Amino acid sequence: MDERISDFYLTLPSNANMDYFPKNTQSFYRTKLSHPLLLFGDWEVALSEICIPRNWFNIGNHNNFYTILLEEERKIIQEEQPFEIKFKYGTNDPETFFKLLNRKIANHVGENVRFSFKAHKMEVELFLGEGFEIHLQYTNSSNFLHLLSLENHDTVINISKTFAFQPPLQLSNDFSFVIMNTNPLSVSEHIIPVIPHHNENVIPKTPKQLFEVFRENIKLLRLEHLIHFIYNDITSEVDIHLAKNIEVHFSQSLGKSLLEKLNLKNDIILQGISSFKVNRAHPIDKNDHFKIIVKEYFEKQTSLSKDMIYS
Repeated sequence: MDERISDFYLTLPSNANMDYFPKNTQSFYRTKLSHPLLLFGDWEVALSEICIPRNWFNIGNHNNFYTILLEEERKIIQEEQPFEIKFKYGTNDPETFFKLLNRKIANHVGENVRFSFKAHKMEVELFLGEGFEIHLQYTNSSNFLHLLSLENHDTVINISKTFAFQPPLQLSNDFSFVIMNTNPLSVSEHIIPVIPHHNENVIPKTPKQLFEVFRENIKLLRLEHLIHFIYNDITSEVDIHLAKNIEVHFSQSLGKSLLEKLNLKNDIILQGISSFKVNRAHPIDKNDHFKIIVKEYFEKQTSLSKDMIYS
């Protein structure tokens, strides 16, 4: 095929020669090209159009439909990463038990979650690193809840604490619990100036110009799909829409005039959706900035299938 061709269409009729494909039917068929295509490089193939006759002589109203199966891969952002810990209490020595349990936990989260048994006090000390939680469901963790002298219901532990130890009711008790890591994979900071990136001598004179500069500077960082400034020039109000993994910081140290422009007196951290009345008359200092915090979380690949039915 000519190397200059970048795309082309193929029509594949269903009335293929039965000498080549004797098993073809009206609803399921194979066909072939009259000669092979030699393609250079990588190509993508897609179904662009399907033509189905309105009527078939051998298909009645009871089965006059067809289905198309759509499959796609999606990335789901998880703000929490779970680790299930399955264990068995199979020793008479509590200290040995918690050492073995810590070893299993360390395989998943290192030293961020750790139990210590204090024999002289008959207590269990739990250390939890920042952003880590333990989720205990009574259906799976009843035996472990008993060891920690906790009531037999679903429990979330999110701070380091000490528990009174209770011996197990019987040995070889199985249990499981979930350690949840709520920390982001990474955190990046971006400083956004109030002046255009391409011309540092131009100071925005109106709120509309100011928020347009914000949009352009954010676009340079490829974050425009995560942060939206929606300004109403009639009401002088601005709505700031942030994605779940975004924070915006306005502070005295970064930009006092910018705070005053938004009628703010104290430092503020924005999340979600916020609205402000803009002070149109207040001038902007060209050296002012604000800060964007971007938190990257865990991605989970999942396959989705969907049947589309047509009649």
